[in-house]
Amino acid sequence: MNIRLVIFSGIVMAGIGSVFGLAMSHIAAKPYQCCGVVSVHNDVGYSQSRHPQAYTVGGAMMGFVAGSVLEALRQAELEHKHN
Repeated sequence: MNIRLVIFSGIVMAGIGSVFGLAMSHIAAKPYQCCGVVSVHNDVGYSQSRHPQAYTVGGAMMGFVAGSVLEALRQAELEHKHN
């Protein structure tokens, strides 16, 4: 099994997963409400994403695991066919 290829596949999928996590953070943003009780201290004038860093890290971790596992399974299948 080529461990470098497994790690590379995990890193590529981690990058894709982090972008997916940022997208999920943007989708889960709080809607801006203009007419409620708003204090000036908390009002930034636009909707904010909920914990974008947590979504990004979570997506990257899941992407790394998924990419590494899929590549390891692919290589194990190739080794099994050759034996």
